[in-house]
Amino acid sequence: MFIEPMLLQKADKPFNDSKYICEWKQDGWRMIVSKWNGQLKLYSRHHNDFTSVFKEFQDIEIPDNTIIDCELIAVDEQGKCNFELLQNQYRSKHRTAPLQLVAFDILYNEEKDVRRKPLMERKQLLKQVI
Repeated sequence: MFIEPMLLQKADKPFNDSKYICEWKQDGWRMIVSKWNGQLKLYSRHHNDFTSVFKEFQDIEIPDNTIIDCELIAVDEQGKCNFELLQNQYRSKHRTAPLQLVAFDILYNEEKDVRRKPLMERKQLLKQVI
């Protein structure tokens, strides 16, 4: 099952508000990891199915009927995200750099839509799930 992810929002100026948190922006591709009715799928934010492209992630252990919002990154020799390296790994038949999924939100948990829960509650739930 695919859920369209919430995308970045532009702000005209910096702000400081206790209702918000700040997280590092990973330099990769947005991925929705969905395990629905026992079938694991990886989708881009544009609803493209990348499951067969990134076979190394087909054994992810998450509960059935769960959807997680992630960023797919490639890690270079210095341990940093490298977008160009990710693009090269995508095109390569033999990957030479490690790819990682960085999970940052949970949208469904065991068939329950949790998107209306406060973000910090979802973060705690995500920690329990993965």
